[in-house]
Amino acid sequence: MLDESPVPEDLRESQRVLRESEQRYRSVVEHLGEGMFVAQNSRVVFSNALASTILRVPNETLLGSDPTEWIHPEDRPVILELRRRLQQGLPTEPHYEVRHIGPDGTTVWLNIRPKPVVWGGGTATLTIFSDITSQKQLLQAMPQS
Repeated sequence: MLDESPVPEDLRESQRVLRESEQRYRSVVEHLGEGMFVAQNSRVVFSNALASTILRVPNETLLGSDPTEWIHPEDRPVILELRRRLQQGLPTEPHYEVRHIGPDGTTVWLNIRPKPVVWGGGTATLTIFSDITSQKQLLQAMPQS
């Protein structure tokens, strides 16, 4: 007769290790200090709390939405080309500066850094971003030489 008691113990240990790993991941994502979201098939499938704050959009609204919908119309062609290049595995710039239009019409300048990732067994884009509106305003206020 085989002793099967180690199997449940091994399973419990594996589950504990997985939970700890997930908690560490969540902690890093939430304390990143920058907004981030993951988009797959042109839809946001994950975002951190700071993404909602920076974009001024509730997380429930972000999830399932197409991120290009929030981009200023003049900046959309750049983002659509970026999306195409990422989907085809072509090189992209390390960062882009684009304008986000909030639900209240407020414009927020973003520095975005998109990277292709594997998510749920498929390809996706991880975008980390920061609000650079105040820097843009300072530059505009400076006298031109």
